[in-house]
Amino acid sequence: MPKTNFCRDPAKEQNNLIRERIAGKLAISGYEGPELARRSGMAVSTYYDRMKHPEKFRIGELRAIYRTLNIAEDDMARTKII
Repeated sequence: MPKTNFCRDPAKEQNNLIRERIAGKLAISGYEGPELARRSGMAVSTYYDRMKHPEKFRIGELRAIYRTLNIAEDDMARTKII
């Protein structure tokens, strides 16, 4: 029987993509969560809440984080999200 996409949750996939992209670039950059939050202009508690629940991210917050982590605008993961 062929597989279908009926049970696939695109929102969950996007949330995972956001977490993975930020965590990956965070590891490469050498920053830690609190430092990234401060450099992006966010409260540390807000940053951790957004990472637990990526659907709560505002566009401006994501852009600030991506700018801080030097994620290019033509990055495939970024264009799928924003």
